[in-house]
Amino acid sequence: MTACSPVRHMRAILLYLTIVLVSIVVAFGGFVAIKTYDDLRPRRDAQVMSANAEQGNVFMMRDPELGWRPVPNVHFVKSDSSGARTEVITDRRGFRIASLNEPTSDMIDVLAIGCSQTWGQGIWSARDTYAGRLGALTGAVVANAGASSYGTAGSLLMLKRHLDLKPRVVIYGLFQEHFRRNFAVCGGGSTNCDPFPAYVVEPDGTIVFRQLDERYTRTALESKFMQVFQRALRFLGVSRVFSEEMTFTAAAVSRRVAGTIRHHAADAKVDDITQAEPFVLSGQRTVTPRDQKAYERILSVLDFAMLDMSSITASIGAQLVVVWIPNFYGAVDYVMPAEISRIMGKHGIPVVDLTEYYRELDGAGRINDAVIPNDGHISAQTHAWIAGRLAEIVLPMLKKQ
Repeated sequence: MTACSPVRHMRAILLYLTIVLVSIVVAFGGFVAIKTYDDLRPRRDAQVMSANAEQGNVFMMRDPELGWRPVPNVHFVKSDSSGARTEVITDRRGFRIASLNEPTSDMIDVLAIGCSQTWGQGIWSARDTYAGRLGALTGAVVANAGASSYGTAGSLLMLKRHLDLKPRVVIYGLFQEHFRRNFAVCGGGSTNCDPFPAYVVEPDGTIVFRQLDERYTRTALESKFMQVFQRALRFLGVSRVFSEEMTFTAAAVSRRVAGTIRHHAADAKVDDITQAEPFVLSGQRTVTPRDQKAYERILSVLDFAMLDMSSITASIGAQLVVVWIPNFYGAVDYVMPAEISRIMGKHGIPVVDLTEYYRELDGAGRINDAVIPNDGHISAQTHAWIAGRLAEIVLPMLKKQ
């Protein structure tokens, strides 16, 4: 029996290793494809969305300008990992409403913009959000245009998109997390990293509003590849609908892999911003020059954004009000920074400061009532407090007009 030569032996080993490696890659690719198809495929049918609500933001759809936005005309129940259940009903614009018999009017009094804190994550009915309660307290028509994971940039674009409603008051829910989102290149989860609009501070200090466009959503090479891929499927006799679904999945797989890398890079870039948030620093460690520089960037972007938002609001004869929602750490040893108060005063923007309510609860030994347990979003009780303070500010504004 002839012994196998070292070269042939090595080739056999390499062949087997290649087969094993390819098998692993194919299996992993198949898993990612199936998971991506399940997570990211746009679902427009309310029953399908309801059945898969626990898998993520299935009530959101991609948007070429905003990155993503609420799906219009849906009705389902969303369950969160914290155990909170939310009845999701949206109108034709994607605004959250309390009843299918409550369509948003073509003309409104108040437009509420912001993130999931404004939208009412974990709050069962839209009636119990501060937007819903404000409408009940004042008799005004209030539209809730909040959207999950938005920052200041997304909120601003949402305002621009619905200026035709001619609101007389615009309420922006400024969540402290927006500081980080205002600089991030993407969001929507650690594995998706969907691009969204944000701000860029140039080396000379110039602030640029980074619009979301084709460059951020899909590369030219990816677009060309997807066109060829879809044509090949059609040539093989695959139906148009299924070929579009397969193309969407292939695009999402590539975006998910690349997005994971981008997400970690983005986190590294905005880490300075996160570390410099004033309340995290309060009494915990010495503020370094690096922290101070990052904090100054936060303030410069906030000043830029508030000028833009107040100018757009004024252009339709409306007034802007801000609700300041700090991150919740279970203890209240901070107040709204004087710098933020100064920026709002500079632009003539009234502020409802939620830290006032946090201090009230803390004094009564009920600070944990401020948020939904194991979640971090503000509770229905906190929404009610905000609505009460907003009513005091908004009612006189509406009466003047």
